[in-house]
Parts: sequence; structure tokens; C-alpha cells
Amino acid sequence: MSLQQDLDNLKKIAGDLFKAIDKMKTARPENVSTKPKIIDLSMLVGSDVLCQFSDNDNDWERLYARLKQIDKDSYPFIDDGFGGDWRLCRVAYNHWQAYMTDEQPIPDGYMVELMYDGGIDTEALESSGWAWAEMDIKAYRVTGVADGYIHPWEAKDVFAQDGAGIEDTQKDSEY
Repeated sequence: MSLQQDLDNLKKIAGDLFKAIDKMKTARPENVSTKPKIIDLSMLVGSDVLCQFSDNDNDWERLYARLKQIDKDSYPFIDDGFGGDWRLCRVAYNHWQAYMTDEQPIPDGYMVELMYDGGIDTEALESSGWAWAEMDIKAYRVTGVADGYIHPWEAKDVFAQDGAGIEDTQKDSEY
């Protein structure tokens, strides 16, 4: 091929690329949702996963306890360690927790760091989308919420003052 043919091919490829980019800018995807997913905390009820509790999103208690129950009221999260009723609950952040199961211990939507026999993987991974059981994990640490996810109380229409939209677990912990 000659240099001129190579340049002509590159121009055609660049032209096609720019056309595709323009289509993407003007396209309105019908099936793509920009609405964030709500983290489902119900799987934490009765589990061994330590949580943090708060009545104010800016003041997370340093107490760690397990989630005993979720009720429909203005303080829906009940811990099993201190008997408190709390407005907010999340998996404990920046706290190493032992991994002693073959299942995903925390809900989808969190970012985690993993500890193996050989060391720590400090690259935060999303808690969903990979096989926990197939990895040699010894412990994990939640570092935050993954992009595209929010906690229940952050969802304007889901977490009303009276707890409307929150499913009662009616499930008590065995602890």
C-alpha cells in the first residue's frame, strides 16, 4: 500500500469515528437508567457483618454492631449490640472484617479492599459482579459506596419521615 492509500484509509476511519461519536451525543437510550440503585441492606439482618449506625448522616457512631431488624418507622434500623433504634445504617467503613463464608457477605453497591494470604489488594473493587467464593479472601474492608448506588435514606422518595417504602424484615437476629 502506498502512503496516500494509508492516509485515505485513516481519513475514512476518522470520519466514521466522528459520525459514531455524533450519534452517541444525540442518541437517547431508552433502556439506560441514570437513576441510582438503592443498596439493599436487608441481607445484613442477622448476619455477622458489622455495621455503623447514626441519626445524622454527618455523625456516624464509632460503635460497631450487627443489624438485628429493619422496621417501618422513623428510626427503622435496630442494632443487636446496644439495643438502639437508628435512622441510618451502613456496613462499617474502613474496618477489616473476617471473611468466613463462601458467599458475598455484603450487599451490592459498596467498594471494598481485600486481604489475601499474600497481602492486601488496595485497589477498591465493587462488591458485586465477581465470585467471592472463588477467591482466597481472608478479610475485606468497605471503603465507600460504588458509583451508581445510594443508601436507602439518600433516595428522596424511598425514605420518607414515617419510613414509607421500607420493607419490614420481621426477621430477628439469633444473637
